Parts: sequence; structure tokens; C-alpha cells
Amino acid sequence: MKKFVTLILLFAAFQVSGQKFYFVPKVGLNIANLTKVEGSYRAGVTAGMGGELSLTEKFSLETGILYSMQGTKTSVTDEFGYTQDTKVTMDILNIPLLAKGYLAGGFNVFAGPQFGFNLSSTGTVDDEYLREKETEDIDYLFKSFALDLVMGLGYQWDAGFQVSAQYNLGLTNLFEDSPGGFDLYGKTRNSVFQINVGWRF
Repeated sequence: MKKFVTLILLFAAFQVSGQKFYFVPKVGLNIANLTKVEGSYRAGVTAGMGGELSLTEKFSLETGILYSMQGTKTSVTDEFGYTQDTKVTMDILNIPLLAKGYLAGGFNVFAGPQFGFNLSSTGTVDDEYLREKETEDIDYLFKSFALDLVMGLGYQWDAGFQVSAQYNLGLTNLFEDSPGGFDLYGKTRNSVFQINVGWRF
């Protein structure tokens, strides 16, 4: 966290040398899943504060600190017609470091690494047959850090409003190895689609 604050201050300092730094509060919708797990995409929210350092008229660097609700969900129906729903909820703190290019007017594309820190993970099982719904802490299953590759496009209006769509492709395995070093799920990674809106000032 200290390194991130230092990075923001360094970005802001560029204003002194003729560069322009903007703050960008954001909020958006996640459609998230985990690869190698027989789950489906689940909706969540993302929100936080971004920062954009304009180096030239056509090129800038962007970072931020963003809360992201991720995970997956499954639904299984047994031979008697009873359903068991399972949901994995992961609260992630994401810090992207993106290169952004403006192609025409406010239309832009961006890409770069994103550093994710797992704040908490919970699993919820809703069993129709047993008529039970249980939630438990499953932090022990997941590593505390993940690296993603972010790719996206957006549009920036002169007044400040912006909209963007992006895909976060996981590059690192999320699960801790099980006892004995056997990885039950294989290389399980993030797979997240995001639609964000923000205001640059």
C-alpha cells in the first residue's frame, strides 16, 4: 500500500514539469468466473479511485486502487430434482498499471498488468434437499496475490465523464496447493469482464 501511495504522489508531481494528472473515481459491473472450475459467471461490483497521468495528447498512464467482487457460482440438480447452489465470493483489491492510447477524439484503448490482493473469500452452499444454507470462510484455499492482464477500450468526454469495457485475464494460479503438493483444480485463474463509468477531474 505504501508503494502505491508513493506511485500516486510521483504521478502527481509530474504536473510541475508540464504533465497533467487527473483523479478518476470509478464504479462498475463485474461479470466474473474462475477457469478450470465447473462454474458460471456471477455478477458483482467494482469501485474505487483511479489516477491518470497524461504524458502527451495521445498517450497516458493509468493506475488506481479498486475494490472488486469476483468469484464463481454453480448449480447442481440431483436425480430427484433437488438443487444445490454453491457460490464463491472473493473480495479483491486491484491495483492496475495501464498504458492508454487515444486513437481519435476521446476514443481510447488500454492494456497492462493488474496486481490483485485477496481481502477475503467465502463459500455459500444452499441445499434444497437439506433445506440448509451455510456460509464459511475459505481464505485457506486461495493465494493472497494474483496477477492479471487487463485489456480494454473506452471513451472520454471533454466534460469529464468516461465509460470503458475491459477483460481481466488471470496470469497466475489462484488456488493454494493441497497437502502433498497436489493441485486439485490445475491452473485456476481469474476471468473477469468489466463495464466501468467514471469522472476525470
